[in-house]
Amino acid sequence: MVKITGTDLVVSPLCLGCAVIGSSFDKKESFDLLDLFTGMGGNFLDTALNYADWAYPEKSISEKTIGLWMKERKNRDRVTIGTKVAQIDFNTGYVRIRKEEITEDVMTCLKNLQTDYIDLLYLHRDLEDVPAEEITETLRKLKKEGLIRYYGFSNWSTDRLKKVRELVGDTGGFAANQPMWSCARINKESLSDQTLRIMDDEMFLFHKETKLTAVPFTSQARGYFAKLEEGRVSSSLKKIYDNEENRKRFERLKKCSEETGLSVNDLSLAYLKSMPFPTVPIIGFKDKEQLLQNLKNMDITLPEKTVMYIRGESNLF
Repeated sequence: MVKITGTDLVVSPLCLGCAVIGSSFDKKESFDLLDLFTGMGGNFLDTALNYADWAYPEKSISEKTIGLWMKERKNRDRVTIGTKVAQIDFNTGYVRIRKEEITEDVMTCLKNLQTDYIDLLYLHRDLEDVPAEEITETLRKLKKEGLIRYYGFSNWSTDRLKKVRELVGDTGGFAANQPMWSCARINKESLSDQTLRIMDDEMFLFHKETKLTAVPFTSQARGYFAKLEEGRVSSSLKKIYDNEENRKRFERLKKCSEETGLSVNDLSLAYLKSMPFPTVPIIGFKDKEQLLQNLKNMDITLPEKTVMYIRGESNLF
């Protein structure tokens, strides 16, 4: 288990990405997958107000399905819920990050999830012309009222994360950061959504210095290394991940796989879990079998020398 820095939250080493809960899977299938995750020791769920129907975020399919599941299973006290507000309108670029908008959306999340509190609330995007002081004051108020226990940010710049840290300190409730990050280095200029924030050297050093917990999304690089091993990397995946550094990492991962018996995918997840600060990767899945495979080695981490070998001497992470 992993203790989220500065909190009393103790979570499973992997977080279940719930963007497809209730959409790609119907209610029964979704309940079965959530049962599988918790039955194998998982307790950390990642969702958002606009999951799992991006075209109609007001439907909140993922949150509502999780809410029904928790009510039926009577397990709210055994599950750690991370959800996100401050969604972006991709047509205008506007982010719902003003005080009234955050508060309104949090109340909707609580209703969807059929709960009185959110364990970890993320702001999904940022508008940098909105003062950090205004945003943190809103989050502090929600925390004081007991509606959220802790908060974090997703797709925020390191400068803005540092500003929040300066404002609230170590014990002000700022608990986690959710960047796009995996063992595979990203060709950022190839991302269709340039508002996504990836782990870079500056952000990594910030985490290392503060020990702030990272909860990376796209943590398996959409299966890039596994697909590379199978010779079936799509052109769209190549565009984002094909580069010299990743080809070198792939060869090192294959060697580690031969030595340990772990799959390339297992090793790439274990790599993230072996950082010098708490890191809980969010895992995606396309079916029950894929989820089961990810969970079989949930507790595995790697020795520092193996991490250094995989990343290469010239890289921080």
